[in-house]
Order: sequence, then structure tokens, then C-alpha cells
Amino acid sequence: MEYPKEIKNNEFRVAATPGVVKELVRRGHKVYIEENAGKGSGFFNQDYLNASAKIKNRDELYAKSETVYKVKEMFPKEFKYLRENIIVSTVSIQKIRRRVIIVSRKN
Repeated sequence: MEYPKEIKNNEFRVAATPGVVKELVRRGHKVYIEENAGKGSGFFNQDYLNASAKIKNRDELYAKSETVYKVKEMFPKEFKYLRENIIVSTVSIQKIRRRVIIVSRKN
């Protein structure tokens, strides 16, 4: 489970709090957080490390990701990270709905 930092202007939320991460890890999941992903929401890298997440830079995070969770939709400059069989799940709070996008891109 991978949680990147949002890139939209003035978007400071993160798709998982340290408390959520702790519960996911307790249930046996491996969780990866992009460095400083939660900073704008008051959650720091050490908070995620304390919850047993691994901190990665953006390229490392997406390199082997299978399921990516975001607050906002992906933007064109993030499309380079999409590849066959990656699942990107975004939550659109304003529209009060959850979208799951499965991207299967051939090289």
C-alpha cells in the first residue's frame, strides 16, 4: 500500500494518517509513505515511521507499487508512474464518492 504526497496546489491532505497506517501494519500490510506526504496535515515522517511505515521518495514509491491511495486524482505529470496492473484509488471528498482506477498501459 503506497501513499504519495499530493501535488495539487493547496492540497495538504494525505490519504492515510499514522493511526490508519498503524492499523494496516497490524493487519499484516506493508505500507509505504512518500517522504513529507503528511507534513501539510501535521503528520511528519517520524510519525509514520513510529507507525511502522517505510518512507520512500516519489520514484522509489512508485517503482514497485501495486496499489496507490491518493486524496486527489492523478495529474498529467504523474502519468509517467502508471504501468500495467497498478491500481490507483482516489477519494474525492467534494463529490463524496470513491473512485478506483485500474490502469493497464502497454509499453
